Amino acid sequence: MKATKYWFDFSMDDQTFLYNAMTNALAIIEQDKLNSFKQFVSTGAPITDERLINDLREGGFLVEDDYDEIKMLRMRLLSSRFNSSSFGMTLAPTSDCNFRCIYCYERDVLRPSYMKKDVQDAIVQELESRAQNIRSFSVSWYGGEPLLALDIIRELSNRFIQICDEHNIVYSAGIITNGYLLTPDVVTELTKYHVNFYQITIDGTRETHNKSRPLRNGNGTYDRIFENLQNCIDLLPMVSLRINVSKNNVTAINDISDKICALGLEKKVKPYLGKITNDTNDPILAPICFSTEEFSKVDLAYTMSHVDTLDWFQKYPSLKGHFCGADASSGVVVDSDGEMYRCWNEIGNTQFSIGNIVTGAFKNQKHFFDYMDFDPTHDLECSTCKVLPLCMGGCPYHRLIGDKDGQCSEYKENLKEYLMAIARQILLQKEKDFQESNKQ
Repeated sequence: MKATKYWFDFSMDDQTFLYNAMTNALAIIEQDKLNSFKQFVSTGAPITDERLINDLREGGFLVEDDYDEIKMLRMRLLSSRFNSSSFGMTLAPTSDCNFRCIYCYERDVLRPSYMKKDVQDAIVQELESRAQNIRSFSVSWYGGEPLLALDIIRELSNRFIQICDEHNIVYSAGIITNGYLLTPDVVTELTKYHVNFYQITIDGTRETHNKSRPLRNGNGTYDRIFENLQNCIDLLPMVSLRINVSKNNVTAINDISDKICALGLEKKVKPYLGKITNDTNDPILAPICFSTEEFSKVDLAYTMSHVDTLDWFQKYPSLKGHFCGADASSGVVVDSDGEMYRCWNEIGNTQFSIGNIVTGAFKNQKHFFDYMDFDPTHDLECSTCKVLPLCMGGCPYHRLIGDKDGQCSEYKENLKEYLMAIARQILLQKEKDFQESNKQ
């Protein structure tokens, strides 16, 4: 019997906790029992409390001597990376955009290109070729600004839904949109096409947002976005409102939460902080971008100061097999010209294209395998990191561009702090539930 390598302990409000990053278990533990566990870890002193042993085994804190956690993580990675029961596509029906955001990694490749019929047909054919073997199919509508190509979304969605209905495939869709064209009629139509996830971005106050996310003609966009959210709020599912954070607007992030509440949107619109990254090595952006450590501190402070309006459990860690669609065989990104990519950060940059969905030609195999064959359990730094099960090597795109800071998870810096905040909310909720049950 031995201890997992991935345990953490922390104390809060006169209580002690154990967390296991390998199993994602979080447990309250008496101090004397924690001391017994720690003695076992450090000196091998036997644990004499059989019930404690059973509890620690159940949470994966104690494992058999021959249990190899690195091999288990490797198996988890491979089974997840090459799972063929689901398929996901990120589709950019247009490479055009009505915004000109100052930090956009696509700004140099935006163009008035809209997905032609041969590209649409090839995408549908790709789904049909997999339909006999998959149980679920998901689409992320991307851009450019995808709502500039609503007619293409309409055409492809109807074809997707028909194929999925014929083969009993669960179909779902989401959209990454700037929100400027999001009218009630548009939302009503998108609902028919199974769009059940929206992500919209806001940058701080009206002033900071309009400077960083203007229209092509330079006009502001802040008021229109919030007006659309108000007009559509009864039609929309939950909306993830990404608040892009840099050193220029960090003091303004609270304004967004205040505005959401003031407009009565808090039940549907859920804000979260997004880290602006300098993927194009722009010298103007370099001084304002946070490091992962700096961002995680800002994010933690923001989360803790908005306990009444944020979903705390979205910050609870989740176990990963592979990291994202970019390092999995079950996902592909397709731009408006039919060029295929591993990551949506590369979309429009044809030097990173791995092939074309119309011609069927594949290329750039080295780039493809740079994404697909990375195994963090063989990497010296990753394999010795205690949060490896939560990130499995981190963002593959940032790894490939040499941005080690952008690759690593925020949990590497502040896991205990996030867990403490979450544990506090769990205990508060239990107390509320207990009081409510006593009233009945």
